[in-house]
Amino acid sequence: MLLPIINSNSRDSSLGDPTTVPRTSREAKNIHPTSQTPPTGSDPRKHVANGVRGAQFKGSPTDRLLAAIRAVAAGGTAFAPEIRQLLDAASAVPVLSPRQREVLNALARGLTNDDIATLLGISTPRVKQLTKALYGKLGAANRAEAVARAMQHRLTNGF
Repeated sequence: MLLPIINSNSRDSSLGDPTTVPRTSREAKNIHPTSQTPPTGSDPRKHVANGVRGAQFKGSPTDRLLAAIRAVAAGGTAFAPEIRQLLDAASAVPVLSPRQREVLNALARGLTNDDIATLLGISTPRVKQLTKALYGKLGAANRAEAVARAMQHRLTNGF
């Protein structure tokens, strides 16, 4: 189980010295360790975007958990190495072939598979293969998500 750590207001000076563990509710008011487990297969970037500043495994040694809480209280981040690897992998820009980029730009324009096939002079089954490969590379479940992720990585031509 993961222990997400959220600091809802890292600028709050009431936390005092970040090298000491908060001991009162006033000192700890903006630090929210929670034992809620993120959904399996969820995108770790979404949790970071929603305010998660650190995550440690529940069974981590006490000193590691305390260090993570201190780091978040000081305005930093504190992710377990395994979680950091997931975040780094999730933020890596996927490498697309020129044909995949053409299909992606056509998807961004809202074209159907048949329209894309006609536009690119390829078969509809080939468009479906390329689209499926795009979903895999972008970690997307559908066209809208593929286009949204591509826009995050600046992989589209601005559509």
